[in-house]
Formats: sequence, structure tokens, C-alpha cells
Amino acid sequence: MSRLDELARRRERLVARASEQRAAITQSLAGCRRILVFADRGIAWGLWAREHPVAIATVTAALVAARPRLGLRWLVRALSVWRTGRFALDLLKTFAAMRAARARPTPGPFSSQTSDQS
Repeated sequence: MSRLDELARRRERLVARASEQRAAITQSLAGCRRILVFADRGIAWGLWAREHPVAIATVTAALVAARPRLGLRWLVRALSVWRTGRFALDLLKTFAAMRAARARPTPGPFSSQTSDQS
């Protein structure tokens, strides 16, 4: 038996194993599908809103002009959602920076990169 045949058989086993793992992941995420679809839709709306601020301002102004109470109520809700989103994003950035700093090795007192070497 040649080395090439062994590699081909090993590759077939690995491809079959990867297929089984993909199926298991798909099955385990099936319960989260609704949440993921909702989150994906929210991200899409957020990206659209970021790209079209004039449309958002125009609709808000029209709503406030037509029905002031309802428009202001929705404006307050939108600002609350925006501020919550900004807070969450800042929090995620902070956690990512902390994780990156923790992953970087810090030089110890006996490392070779000390400043008093000449």
C-alpha cells in the first residue's frame, strides 16, 4: 500500500468526520435560529439607519409634526435604544481590549529586555 493511498483514505475519513461535525453544529444551533435571525435583522436595520440618517431625521420630523406626543415618545425610545447600543458596543470594545492585553505576555523582572543593559 502506498503512502498516497493512505493519505487518500485518511482524507476521506477526515471529510466524513467534518461533515458529521457540521451536522452536529447545525442541529445544536437549531434552537438558537430564531434569536440569530432576530439579531441579524436588527444588525441589518442598524446598518441601514447608519447609512440613511437623513431619511431617519425626515421620518422623525414628520411624525413629530403630525402627532407630537407619539413622535416624541418614539424619539425617546429610539434615543434610548441608540444609547443602550452605544454603551454595549463600548463595553464589548473594553472587554476585547482587556482580553487582548491579558493575552500579551508582559516582560518579567528577569527578562532579557531590561533597560539597564548596555
